[in-house]
Amino acid sequence: MKHELYKMITSNINIGGETLFSYEFERTYHAEMEDLFSKLTVSDEQGEMILREYTDYRGYLDYEIEVISDGKSQMFSKIYGEKSGGETQMPYMGAYCEVQWLSSFY
Repeated sequence: MKHELYKMITSNINIGGETLFSYEFERTYHAEMEDLFSKLTVSDEQGEMILREYTDYRGYLDYEIEVISDGKSQMFSKIYGEKSGGETQMPYMGAYCEVQWLSSFY
């Protein structure tokens, strides 16, 4: 279900200026929307668990940080734990600062 949800949210229909409630979006993703809303509106313990799972943004983020130093490129996941604390925290700070800077335009 999460893969279908991701495809639905990142669909060109959605990104292209249409909304979740437009006719084309509703026609294309009717089954996915029905499934999602039925899961989110269950009022029992399992419903609470599903609600937390589907509304936690950390379940939808997957990224890798490329660290470039002295002309060499390494993936952060490969060097994490091998370097000093400052060396491993700096990519996070760089990414954080970039996100903050970009969000200032919106």
